[in-house]
Amino acid sequence: MVLVSTIVKTEYRKFILQKRNALEVSKVLNLSKIITRIADLELSLHSIKTLGCYFSSRNEVDLKNLVTKRLKKNLITSFPRIGHNHSMELIAPKNIHKLNKNKYGISEPSDGNTICPLEHEIIL
Repeated sequence: MVLVSTIVKTEYRKFILQKRNALEVSKVLNLSKIITRIADLELSLHSIKTLGCYFSSRNEVDLKNLVTKRLKKNLITSFPRIGHNHSMELIAPKNIHKLNKNKYGISEPSDGNTICPLEHEIIL
């Protein structure tokens, strides 16, 4: 077993974030399409009953196309929201366009049904 020091891990994470943040929007969108297509083929993300997603920020993989397809099929799709005592809740929003920015500047559902993590088939 190989152990990686916290310092090495922190430096590597900084390096990866710098590379990701340097990408142009068009490149992020193109790579996002490729990544989500492969993930969907391997995991059937478009058809599983309950999927935990996220709202992308800072050049993360954009899941808008996947989310749109799932919502058109009325499949349960949840998103993280900061709850009481800084806990994370997974919320299936009533209105995907009614969002709030949390204290980190990340979009989260303003209302909806709380879905237990164990009820999800996959959480991305």
